[in-house]
Amino acid sequence: MQERKWRRISRKLICKTRIVKVYLDHVALPNGKEIKDYSVVEKPSYVKMVPVDKRGRVLLMREYRHAQGKYLWETCGGFIDGKESPVEAAKRELAEETGFRKGTFKLIGTMSDYGSTDTHTGYIVLVTDIGNRGEAHLEETEGITGMKFVTKAQLKRMILDDQIESTATLGALAVAGVLF
Repeated sequence: MQERKWRRISRKLICKTRIVKVYLDHVALPNGKEIKDYSVVEKPSYVKMVPVDKRGRVLLMREYRHAQGKYLWETCGGFIDGKESPVEAAKRELAEETGFRKGTFKLIGTMSDYGSTDTHTGYIVLVTDIGNRGEAHLEETEGITGMKFVTKAQLKRMILDDQIESTATLGALAVAGVLF
């Protein structure tokens, strides 16, 4: 089957914040139809980690998420700054959010949260043998109130009980093979 891409006719910036840009694109579909107000959201790419200790347990954080209006259990992660590689960002974010500064970091995959409108990429980094915990240095918007190590069985139970709902966390756990 032949791939047929859309053609962008024009783009208008309608919102710009320190993190996000929202555009309205005028596009032509392969069938000739035009859409004059197709929304595109541009955000920085990010890293999502699956931190695992020497006993095979996964580290989860409980963090307040304003857009959801509640606390969520997630694995750690954050935006990639400037020219950082995903692994460099993972090392920085793990230390900032959890205080852990030691481990073996391996880029294992990528994901697109909502590819129909969002432009960013999520990079999945498996971090094994984490250790050497020091002090965390949270950003002002990070409302982390707890951390815990969970076994694979506990993790699966949390997912089945709807205690883990972040798509980035679920995707990272699946790619890391923790759910199978």
